[in-house]
Amino acid sequence: MLVAGAAAALVLSGVLGTDDEGGDRGAPSATAPSVASPMATSPTTPTPSGGAVPEAQANELTDRYVAAYEGEDLDAMGAILAPDVRLSGPGTSRNGREEVLDEYRSTFALIEDPQYELGSRSYLEQPTSSMVQGDYEVTDSASGASPSGRLALTMERVDGQPLITRIVTSG
Repeated sequence: MLVAGAAAALVLSGVLGTDDEGGDRGAPSATAPSVASPMATSPTTPTPSGGAVPEAQANELTDRYVAAYEGEDLDAMGAILAPDVRLSGPGTSRNGREEVLDEYRSTFALIEDPQYELGSRSYLEQPTSSMVQGDYEVTDSASGASPSGRLALTMERVDGQPLITRIVTSG
């Protein structure tokens, strides 16, 4: 039971936490509009470097994040994270793709078959980035622990590709 409790604590404090730094890349906003259903995007539309990610692509990237977490798939997670991604949570701060992936690796070692629910999504477009935020709940199938809180994913175009540049959570 100690491992299950440690897994829940790690999920809450390590991967799922809040921004202690007052972040410059999109702290959660309580006034973000609600998100409409994702729409298909044209794969031939050019994507310039830098700037906001359109709502449909931001929702798709968020869905990929949830799927990578549920599948405990570090390769899929790494594919959607910017090289300089930042992760902030209570008692944790990680900078760079490798440090963030190490944090997820540690979390995945302590949980089994996680189910990740992200509800009440909202989308906010800023001049240089976009954000999807919502209420999360992660259920560890082995222990039944279900930490929950608020998630904000900030996204930007990096070399023309929409990637997650910041992960901020509160629990």
